Amino acid sequence: MTTQGSGRGRPVRSRPAAFAALPRRRSVVAALASLALLAGCSTSGLTSDQARAIYDPVLQSVAKAAAGPLGATWKDGTGGGTNLTTEGCRWFTKTLTTELDPTLLPDWDAVIADTKAVLAQHGFPPAQLSQLTGGFTGVEARDDKGARVTIQSKGTTNLRVSVPVTGTC
Repeated sequence: MTTQGSGRGRPVRSRPAAFAALPRRRSVVAALASLALLAGCSTSGLTSDQARAIYDPVLQSVAKAAAGPLGATWKDGTGGGTNLTTEGCRWFTKTLTTELDPTLLPDWDAVIADTKAVLAQHGFPPAQLSQLTGGFTGVEARDDKGARVTIQSKGTTNLRVSVPVTGTC
């Protein structure tokens, strides 16, 4: 480091060139990190309308197949739509709900068995028990486009399908 006259009678330290460029480098690093994060958000290449046409039938088929082992009568819940999530822009079907006995754990093995053929018809592998947050138990299946079928329960049982989409979120 060198000292230079400040013109006010006291010395001024100059910063090494690497430190002077540090704010600019931080901006570049932040921009690159943002691009990497966005690039990591996989999309199915589908628009919301295309996702609706493909995945609404999945919701209905899985609901019928899972109704027996759950003893469920499904009701329309929330309306669905496109939302920005931690996974990027995702389209959601409406959520189907049913009230089950909150003291009994659903027979997830029976749900997996009864939904296996329907999921396969729509390009999904068999559902698997899933680690869900908030005390929910449940199953989920994911296809090769990143779509996810989730059935989760904690008193109320919810079924919905979501898929990454392109376009405005």
